[in-house]
Amino acid sequence: MRYFIYFSYNGKLYHGWQKQKNSVTVQEKIEESLTILLKNKIEVIGAGRTDTGVHAKEMVAHFDVDKYFENPNKLIFKLNQFLPNDISSLIHIYFIDFISKITTNWTTYFRYMTNSCTSSAIYRFSIRA
Repeated sequence: MRYFIYFSYNGKLYHGWQKQKNSVTVQEKIEESLTILLKNKIEVIGAGRTDTGVHAKEMVAHFDVDKYFENPNKLIFKLNQFLPNDISSLIHIYFIDFISKITTNWTTYFRYMTNSCTSSAIYRFSIRA
């Protein structure tokens, strides 16, 4: 079964999305958390990349596992407990022919300023006036 994970993160502590030798990345943290949670080596394929220190408000990736989750909300809840506080996720189930890397058509970059509290991982460690 192919599962899609939509997530946000504050990239301040990471060397981007994609796994790299000798650097901590968002992909690495998500794969580690899923591997522990599902008791199976999980490889996550992302739809794009970010540079060191860059945040993502909504990024998509997928992973395959030979397990069906009747209640994906339980998986989301547990995964968010395993992930660091600066990464948060949602999971959706899609048809098997969707591939994150190939199916994504565009990337949009924004700069945000906020004066309210939010649960997005992007803003969890932001400086507030």
